[in-house]
Amino acid sequence: MLTILEILIIMANIPVLVWALLPVKRVPRFLDFMPLAAVILLILHLFFSNYNGKDIQA
Repeated sequence: MLTILEILIIMANIPVLVWALLPVKRVPRFLDFMPLAAVILLILHLFFSNYNGKDIQA
């Protein structure tokens, strides 16, 4: 089951990925900040999920 922060991370990445597939020349300004928002959400997710390194596969 995905948590709220995991869903928000996915939602922050989807517009950037979809926009790259569209044949539009102008890129909205907010798309420049979406990867940064995803990184911030990832850090929050790691902080709130009590990240201790066991999630990394060897």
